[in-house]
Amino acid sequence: MQSSATPLIEARNLAKAFGRTRALDDVSCSIASGERLVVIGPSGSGKSTLIRCLNGLVKPDAGKITFDGDRIELTSEAHWRRLRQRVGMV
Repeated sequence: MQSSATPLIEARNLAKAFGRTRALDDVSCSIASGERLVVIGPSGSGKSTLIRCLNGLVKPDAGKITFDGDRIELTSEAHWRRLRQRVGMV
């Protein structure tokens, strides 16, 4: 179901590498308010890295994340703290 409303969480062009291993390469997703997201894939495909980037537990090397229409400054711990207060992760 598509909606024209602003997504609650949106990630665009996320990239994250650990040494020479690229865990995420140009990954984008959009999550609406009330929507649940299931990330499925084989071991080592970047599932946990994506979720950890969305919650600020791992800082992406590139890309942008917006929360409720506000861009999260990837290097600002204050932005991440505010985001974590409103987002749950299992």
